[in-house]
Amino acid sequence: MFLCIFLNSSFPFISDTYFWLRKIMDFQPGEFLNVKEVHYNQHGLLLLEGQGIYRLSDSWYPIQAGDAIWMAPFVPQWYAALGKTRSRYLLYKDVNRNPL
Repeated sequence: MFLCIFLNSSFPFISDTYFWLRKIMDFQPGEFLNVKEVHYNQHGLLLLEGQGIYRLSDSWYPIQAGDAIWMAPFVPQWYAALGKTRSRYLLYKDVNRNPL
C-alpha cells in the first residue's frame, strides 16, 4: 500500500488565509492509485525517486525522478509506479482556491 505523508507547515511568506497542501507519496513497484481522480483545484507534482506512468485526461506520460507535472483543475488523473524500486513524489496544491 502506498504511503502518504502530510506536510502541514505554511510557507512564512504566505498569509494565514492562504494554504498550500503538500504531501509526499510513496509507491512500491507495481502499486497505483486505485481510482482515477478529478480535483477542482490545480496542483503539481515533482517525482523525487523512481519512475512511473501518469495519466492526465486521455494521455499517458512516462515520468522519472526529476520530472514535474502541472495538473489543471477538473482533469482526470491516475498514477502507477514502474521499475524495480519505489517511486516517491511531492504533491502540492492550493487548497483555498475558489472552485467557481
